[in-house]
Amino acid sequence: MARSLLLPRLPLVLAVLLTVAAFASPMAAQPALLPAPLEATWDASGVFTVTPETPLLVPDGDLDALRIAAMLVDLLAFGADTRPRVVEARAYTRTTRLDAPPAIVFSGDAPDSLGTEGYVLTITPAQVTLAANAPAGWFYATQTLRQLLPAAVEYAAAFPVPLTVPAGRVVDRPRFGWRGMMLDVSRHFFGPDEVRRVIGLMALHKLNRLHLHLSDDQGWRIEIPGWPRLTEIGGSTAVGGGPGGFYTLEEYATLVQYAAERYVTVVPEIDLPGHTNAALASYPSLNCDGVAPPLYTGTS
Repeated sequence: MARSLLLPRLPLVLAVLLTVAAFASPMAAQPALLPAPLEATWDASGVFTVTPETPLLVPDGDLDALRIAAMLVDLLAFGADTRPRVVEARAYTRTTRLDAPPAIVFSGDAPDSLGTEGYVLTITPAQVTLAANAPAGWFYATQTLRQLLPAAVEYAAAFPVPLTVPAGRVVDRPRFGWRGMMLDVSRHFFGPDEVRRVIGLMALHKLNRLHLHLSDDQGWRIEIPGWPRLTEIGGSTAVGGGPGGFYTLEEYATLVQYAAERYVTVVPEIDLPGHTNAALASYPSLNCDGVAPPLYTGTS
């Protein structure tokens, strides 16, 4: 399940070529981050290397940090034979040794000016520190770290490669509180797995609002228990006469939760009072003459 949030898998050959190119000249160009952060400086003196022994240290008892760190491990495990471990900082400190491996550290020590979604990502050969004031900041820091990793980390079948991150410092906070995109599932239905894929890509690029267009003339896409024909009939087709589809209440609730875990808010649209042909075709009594119009599969 966790792997479904990753980028669409690159073809193996492309992933290998990108990785080889990166390691052939690791500091040939500055890393490209999208969206561009508030500040980014890079240190050509070295890289941080992630290994199966790399611990992810989180504040004691912080469930959000534990969850976000576990999501990062799901990504890092693609390039290693075993999974890096997530441990609470206090427990790690009690058992640490002088030869302890470099760590990835979640810290709550960030400037107040960065708000709840900002972060400071500091990378040295000895440690990666993700500093934020709130869980959303930690999450966005992990997405920046994800963009800095070799491209092969996004491909499950790629052979294990060294996972290195260039040394540097990234300071970022969003310019806009509402950073959204719209997915029109009414005209062309996309199933839950496809929507989760979209949410994962949104999170990677730090978008935080998904406008989900659930009804229009071409289709009704969410289950309404008291009005079952809305989906049985109104959700049965799509533009061009495709098979259509709809989300059960359970599927929709799962999508909302999946998005929330990635700091994306789902904004549902039920298109009223116009654009109601799917509803009118489902229930004749909704029409002035009591006659249901045919289903509409056009584009306008």
